[in-house]
Formats: sequence, structure tokens, C-alpha cells
Amino acid sequence: MSRKVFTKEQEEYLREIYLGKFNEDITNMINEKFGTNFNEGQISRTKYRLGLKSGYQKPRTNKGQLVS
Repeated sequence: MSRKVFTKEQEEYLREIYLGKFNEDITNMINEKFGTNFNEGQISRTKYRLGLKSGYQKPRTNKGQLVS
């Protein structure tokens, strides 16, 4: 299995846009800008490796629980 590696340009862009955004939104923005196919897990791990914390988490719910 080959490992996808972020380019310096992609890492720079990630640093510019990550704050205040969910990983899903960041993933879409990076894939659209660079024509890549990264998934949320790859974005999350790269943010962790770079020491970036956006400050947002998706709400976690149990099956059948409503989110208010």
C-alpha cells in the first residue's frame, strides 16, 4: 500500500484554513483546491502531526439519540 504524502504547499494551505473548521470541511477544501482524494482520517492525522487543533468536534451521539 502506498502512502499519500502531503506536499509542503498542501501543508501550508492546511495551516491557513484549519482554524474553526471541521475536518470534513477542510478535507473538501483541500481536495477541491489540489484535485486530491484525501479522506477525513488523513486530514485529522496530518493536523495532529503538525500540532494543529481546530477547536471543533462533531457531536457524538448514541444510536437513536437526538442532537439538539
